[in-house]
Amino acid sequence: MTDQKSLWRMKKDELIGEVNKLQEELVYYKICMIKHTNQRYDEWKEDIENSVITELKEENEKLEEENKKLNEERKKFCKIYCEGVNEQIAVRDEFEEENKKLKEENEHLRFVHKKTVEELDATKDKLINK
Repeated sequence: MTDQKSLWRMKKDELIGEVNKLQEELVYYKICMIKHTNQRYDEWKEDIENSVITELKEENEKLEEENKKLNEERKKFCKIYCEGVNEQIAVRDEFEEENKKLKEENEHLRFVHKKTVEELDATKDKLINK
């Protein structure tokens, strides 16, 4: 029985030794797996960052192109608007000039009318007094 016990102890010690070796291997593999995962994570992170940067650059280029088009359209609108305003100002100036001429002509006609009325009154008075 003693031999049996010592045999069992030896077997137990061997098994414990095997379990310890397996645990050490497991720890080693876990560390390797973590290192590999971290390395893959860094690669994935870099890939993701690069793709996001590329997408953002493309979106930025699209927005810049759209902004250029909008600016061109705004310039066209401003040009047309300014031309319209300038035409309105020119027409207004023409009307003001014509109105000024008509006022001067009206004043002249009033003066002529007044003179004519005065002359007619003077002629009438002369005819009455004769």
